[in-house]
Amino acid sequence: MSKILMLLCHPNLSGDSPVGEYAVSVSTNIIVKAVRDLPGLYINNLYEQYADYNVDVDREQDLLLAHDMVVLQTPLSWFSTPPLFKKWQDDVYTYGFAYGMKSKPLAGKDFLLSMTVGGRHADTHEEAGKIIDTYVLPLRKATEMAGFNWLPPLYSFGLINSPGIDPRDDVTQRAEEHGACLRELLIRHKEGSE
Repeated sequence: MSKILMLLCHPNLSGDSPVGEYAVSVSTNIIVKAVRDLPGLYINNLYEQYADYNVDVDREQDLLLAHDMVVLQTPLSWFSTPPLFKKWQDDVYTYGFAYGMKSKPLAGKDFLLSMTVGGRHADTHEEAGKIIDTYVLPLRKATEMAGFNWLPPLYSFGLINSPGIDPRDDVTQRAEEHGACLRELLIRHKEGSE
């Protein structure tokens, strides 16, 4: 059975945010709910696990080795990923583990970026894809350098929770569509690897 590791990296998944209810990610919570019951899926909530930013490198490397696929569920945050993921990458992708060796223990594992974007999408899906590809190029290169197979990313736009910008129903509907698409991708991946 294929084992999938979801690196959940969103700083505002609960109502404990000091900036109020609109900081809580309605969309990410909906997306995670859509996939959390899939057999073989382990959700590693990085902000819950490492609120102090002290990443347990051995634990994280063991998780990567134990799974066939990694899904990074994250928002686009200032044209990149949230800061904890960058810290996670710097700590976990060490010399001798992710690069600098002839054999790479992560080689052949699949990596899927599942990204939510608060802003509105471009005029066409193709144009939007080019914009996201530009923002995530450093992530893609680091992932490929570690040996992963970079899969085409899944992203959805207009998933912002700010008053007056988007009615909550629109955010919910788009997040449900993203979650359903992610679920289908993961099911197909599991079926293809068995």
